Amino acid sequence: MKQISRIDLSQTTQEAHQAEVTYFDVLKQLILDGKDWHDADNLQLEVLYGLAYDDNSKANAYARNVLMFYDTLTFVEPVQYPSFMKSGSVIPIPAQRKAEGNSLSVYPNPAKDYFIIRYELDNSYADATISITDITGRGIKEMKVSTMRDYLLIPTGEIKPGTYIVKLILNGIVSGTQKVNIRK
Repeated sequence: MKQISRIDLSQTTQEAHQAEVTYFDVLKQLILDGKDWHDADNLQLEVLYGLAYDDNSKANAYARNVLMFYDTLTFVEPVQYPSFMKSGSVIPIPAQRKAEGNSLSVYPNPAKDYFIIRYELDNSYADATISITDITGRGIKEMKVSTMRDYLLIPTGEIKPGTYIVKLILNGIVSGTQKVNIRK
């Protein structure tokens, strides 16, 4: 006679396993009915929504991806900051809006462990750079811009406390300027 082994799972592992079983039960039923994800009925969609927001398992990601693919769910991925910045508080990124020309913003201000440079560009530039200088104009950092919009995370560990100027330079002309105060 074959001996059956018993494996004890933690509660978290059991919940993750159950979530995956639930997800694959929905998928199996759709396949048996000859349907695709976009043919899911209200009950099946409700199960997917429950999984999408329930926990942080693989089934959570599977359900979220299916719902996002069929345009029934909007999900904004949380921003993960590098571990050397975890001592400061997390500053949420402002809501996205359509760019009306070129824009530059810097936050938090004053900054302690880091600051974020947010920029948006229209299509009228050939050469774009972001420059950080001290109050006397001495160069601290210069970054070539290669995308239309982005967030640049600037650690302040090697920058002395003080006031700095952040400039958006397009085709050799300063298009935007922001001040940032760094405090330790």
